[in-house]
Amino acid sequence: MNKFFIILILSLLFSGCSKGPFQTISTPKIDKLTELIKHHPNEAWHYKERAYCYAILGLKQQAIKDVNIALKLAPENAPLHSQMGWALFNAGAFKLALKTWEKAAELSDFQNLYDYYALAIGHWANGDDLEAMKFYDETAKKDSDFGEWLTLEEKTKHWTRKEKEAIYRIYEMWRKSYRLKPYLQKLS
Repeated sequence: MNKFFIILILSLLFSGCSKGPFQTISTPKIDKLTELIKHHPNEAWHYKERAYCYAILGLKQQAIKDVNIALKLAPENAPLHSQMGWALFNAGAFKLALKTWEKAAELSDFQNLYDYYALAIGHWANGDDLEAMKFYDETAKKDSDFGEWLTLEEKTKHWTRKEKEAIYRIYEMWRKSYRLKPYLQKLS
């Protein structure tokens, strides 16, 4: 094998072409967040933002690491727990996402609408469709926009593809097999 091919193979191996457990990716947003973290290492929100970036880029281990740091820095912050659940969900860590969303809902005493639809997604992602539809039904009762396709689509227009796929699948199951329509309620 000549030198060119050896150099090429070695450069490919060490250039981060695969998404290894701690591959470094540089984007302007990640770079800025990393800089902010260096200057403010106790600011949970910077770790939260970077965790979400890592999750969207498919860097599960980095996302989980930043989630853990953020939650250690602000263990009683319900919105932070909820947002960390979204990062974990997008990273594919579904069991951790559900646990994090359960903690967020507990901390907020189920006062936020997003507690309900996040738990619906968490249960769905972990294979519990019935529990997912129960939480989705509560979501739709609290906000009728979740009960109709067009308003659901509008509400979720800024969600990631993975988030939309989850909520749309839950909506379809709920609409076709769980929701009681007014005409059914009148029948006896």
